[in-house]
Amino acid sequence: MTRVSRLCSCAVLLLSLTTACSNPAAPENQGPAPPSVKQFVGLLDPGGFQFFSFTVANIGTTELTLQVLRPADTPLPALSTPLTLMVGTPLGESCSSPLNELVVQPALVPQISIPTTPNTYCAALSDPAGQLPLSAYFSVRIVHP
Repeated sequence: MTRVSRLCSCAVLLLSLTTACSNPAAPENQGPAPPSVKQFVGLLDPGGFQFFSFTVANIGTTELTLQVLRPADTPLPALSTPLTLMVGTPLGESCSSPLNELVVQPALVPQISIPTTPNTYCAALSDPAGQLPLSAYFSVRIVHP
């Protein structure tokens, strides 16, 4: 191969590489963002109330699940005491304007499922009737867009 033909081959190769690099493929549609998962955990006293604020970034469905309710500081088995689970909008140190409110027991499937838009929301767990026999640790799973 002569020197001129080698130079021409190199020029063609460089031109094709430059063209390929200057025209990148458009990114593929990544689809919706994966949901955000939060754990709202705490200690609920008999007749007590606890709340947790969270921010939803996208339009979609928000789900709440009371997963765990167990006596505090004792080896007693898990509790099945009915409690009030609510999703609403925060107001100071409380959760007001309920969007959905249910009496629930611990479960593995969502108990509240509501459509939400970008905004700040709150989840609340309470024992309004004072049915808890003693203070209990709880865990509420919140899945939102």
